[in-house]
Amino acid sequence: MSHNLLFYSTETYLADLIDEILTLYYSTQDNVQKILKTHYSKTDRVKVHKSRFTFVIVNLIQNALDAMSKIEPSRREISISVYQEGAKVYVTVADTGCGIAQEDLIKIFSQGYSTKRNGFGFELNSCANYTGEMNGKIAVSTQGIGKGAEFKISFPTKRR
Repeated sequence: MSHNLLFYSTETYLADLIDEILTLYYSTQDNVQKILKTHYSKTDRVKVHKSRFTFVIVNLIQNALDAMSKIEPSRREISISVYQEGAKVYVTVADTGCGIAQEDLIKIFSQGYSTKRNGFGFELNSCANYTGEMNGKIAVSTQGIGKGAEFKISFPTKRR
């Protein structure tokens, strides 16, 4: 982790930070609030770089919206959860979108890789890099095409 990133990082409750992000996001996006649900459990604080964490969450929400663009509006749902297990705090962003092909799962965070026609493949790569720089990890899972996707981010707490 770079010295500057440590300087700008702060300890925070991720649920509070996500609520701040969503307040800003809702002010610029119509109808997202109707399909986005949050589920928060009590957690310890974790140290994150707020602007980089914001980039990650906004990008995952935008990708979820893109993945759901061709499905029936009544079936569209994004779920963001925050919970703790042991010395890790988890954030999940799940959608009911088009899903991810199994062969794409291992490449999805690679620089330059995109399944979008006009995609450049930098956003998810940046999400992975930013998460790693904050001592976190990001992973993705899906039940297959047409069955949505879930991105799971974990951050260590001070608790051991």
